[in-house]
Amino acid sequence: MQEDEFRILADRLLAAVAHMDGRDERLVQQVPAVIEEQTSRWLRTVAGQVETAARSGLEPPLAAYQQRVQSLSAETEKAVATLQGARRDLMSVLRWVWIGACVSLLLSIVALVGTYEMLYGHYQTRYDELKSKVGYLGAINRSDVVPCGDGQLCARVDDKSPRYGEKKQYRVVEPRP
Repeated sequence: MQEDEFRILADRLLAAVAHMDGRDERLVQQVPAVIEEQTSRWLRTVAGQVETAARSGLEPPLAAYQQRVQSLSAETEKAVATLQGARRDLMSVLRWVWIGACVSLLLSIVALVGTYEMLYGHYQTRYDELKSKVGYLGAINRSDVVPCGDGQLCARVDDKSPRYGEKKQYRVVEPRP
């Protein structure tokens, strides 16, 4: 039962990892396109403003915009590097989760097998003991023996049977009618 639950959990974890990988890859692929689109829009806006500034003879705004573009480019590169580092860290954590799950499963199986062997040996010994007493208990059950007096037993004895024991002190008890 636990193996089935573990397999279901493992399948779900694999699906989540695949989903996260796909999302990370889409995000990494989308970042350059978004940056390019935003940069293109910004450049068009800047071009218009630069043209106006050039017409009016203002070069300082052009230098400020250029500096701003360079800083945005550097920040974007840092963000992409951070995203890639986070993805590597996530993959490392998932790898350790899988290793831990496999080790746990292995230890559970070893414990289960060990417990089975221990209990099987104990109950097999007990079964053999009880099996050896079945014949004896069956003979007692078929004998005509009843309690009589203070913890004493009385039996109907077959007088025609041979005697047993070291001193021939025992006789066969008659079966119940």
